[in-house]
Amino acid sequence: MRRTSCTPRGTAVSSTTRAGSRAVPRTPVGSNPVARWRRPPCRDEATKSSSGARRGEPGVIDAATFDAARAALLREHARDPRPAPEGDGATASEAYHRAVVAWLDRLVPEASPELRLAAWAQHLARYEVPRGDHPPGRRGYLAWRRAAAEHQARTARRVLEGAGVPAESAGRVADLVRKKGLGRDPEAQALEDAACLAFLEREALGFASSRDSEDVLRILSKTLRKMSEPARRLAVSHASILEAVRALVETAGARGTVRSGP
Repeated sequence: MRRTSCTPRGTAVSSTTRAGSRAVPRTPVGSNPVARWRRPPCRDEATKSSSGARRGEPGVIDAATFDAARAALLREHARDPRPAPEGDGATASEAYHRAVVAWLDRLVPEASPELRLAAWAQHLARYEVPRGDHPPGRRGYLAWRRAAAEHQARTARRVLEGAGVPAESAGRVADLVRKKGLGRDPEAQALEDAACLAFLEREALGFASSRDSEDVLRILSKTLRKMSEPARRLAVSHASILEAVRALVETAGARGTVRSGP
């Protein structure tokens, strides 16, 4: 049997190991999923999780840095002046990002630290870019979306670097927030899936109540087209997505407006 350079998961190791002639820092292997994620991969180890999302490549984010970064993002969300619709005392940003992260956890249980931080930063400080600052209509809407995405990405990078996240990893998070590489990057797709599921769960019913059925079907179908096949199946089967929204989603799919692939 061909030998590999792997150290078995859970085996005690020294603080550094060798990759060729270069010393590579080791992160202790333990129960913390973030620390476990950063175990240097073996050359023969798969580079994808079972969900298909590729593992993060940038610099090391240890458990303490991850926790500090998440806390910094949560402080930013707490500044949102809008209350959460649930009325539980949280801000709209806090409630929204909890939902995105919860869906990401279902989709990619072993997500990289960069992908998890991107979920916590998905709409970071979006309220600071009002829709009303751009003209009405589709062209104005798209301009607002681009401006909001860039603001979210820049803010995420600033907050994360301030919390001690390596610049390379902070840049990776910013790219995920921008959805850079969507359609080619499985992590960007996973983040898009989580955001779409959060929309369907939390916002679609209220959204649908103010629009005619044709408009609702068009926009829900567009949402589904942005999602991967596993995420679409989850959307129409998960109990937390309201029955009315699920019915609209199924109707949109039955009319043939949804592609069979991602």
